[in-house]
Amino acid sequence: MTTYKSYRHLLPDTRPHRPLDLPGWRDGRLALALVARDGMTPLSLWRRDGAPSTVTVPLPAAAVNARPRVLFEAGERAVVTWDEGGRALRVALPTEGFAVLIAVEPLGRD
Repeated sequence: MTTYKSYRHLLPDTRPHRPLDLPGWRDGRLALALVARDGMTPLSLWRRDGAPSTVTVPLPAAAVNARPRVLFEAGERAVVTWDEGGRALRVALPTEGFAVLIAVEPLGRD
């Protein structure tokens, strides 16, 4: 609940974005990004059974000089790397059934 309260003020002014497209019934990964006016992009990412552990998530609306920060993870630690040039997030989700909430924030944001 504390995590949700830390970003809920952004929700009324965000635009939803599905960086991995609309998921199919049996897709191994699901992603939902919310693009906020202040440049922050919260990203929810899930790994279902049978999906590879690593995924690259394109976030073209995120700032080039962004930095990712894990807000919440269910299970073991996710490994998160930001590709500035490609505006993409590479995430290793260690176990099946794993979920993570990541904030991709522009540098210099308070």
